[in-house]
Amino acid sequence: MLDDHEPSRTDLAVSPQREENVAYANALMDTEIGQRNARKDSQEATARWIVASTGIVMTLLLGLAKDEGVFSSSASGVARAALVATVALGSLTAVCAIGCLWPRKYDRLGAKGLVNLNDTAFLDKPEHEVMGQVVATRIAIATKMDDLHEDKATWLKWSFRFLACAFVGLVLQGAVLAISPPRSPSERTANIHSGAVAAKSGP
Repeated sequence: MLDDHEPSRTDLAVSPQREENVAYANALMDTEIGQRNARKDSQEATARWIVASTGIVMTLLLGLAKDEGVFSSSASGVARAALVATVALGSLTAVCAIGCLWPRKYDRLGAKGLVNLNDTAFLDKPEHEVMGQVVATRIAIATKMDDLHEDKATWLKWSFRFLACAFVGLVLQGAVLAISPPRSPSERTANIHSGAVAAKSGP
């Protein structure tokens, strides 16, 4: 009779293959988690670019609108509405991009995994069992990363939608100003002056 603690021939035959499979799974998880970290970095870099670009464009837009007299009483109502809509859409673009950048709680190894690493009974287990449990923990981490990255992607998609709408508003405002530009103060003064002169020279 075999001793309970003595490995059987089947265990000896299967164990090397199992260790190779677990090691392969662990190496695969390194690649998978690396890809997820790269996706996170790409999403956040895009969101930062959107925030910075939107801030610059909105600042320039408001400055140009002031120079072109959009805030004056002679400006077209359509031009004013386009300006307000563009600024609002730009603000929503930045808010959604910040939503993508908002810190989220990521698991590294997980509380349970860290406790196991301090457990002598766990560390005394065969190598493939220890590595197998670590791989299982990393799979859970990767799954949570996928959920968080999808949430980031949702914020980023809405940011791009609002950005596209803001560009439409910008084009509309430019078209309105080109067709019906507001009169500058100098033009209004010249019109008043010419009217006064005409009144004096009249019968």
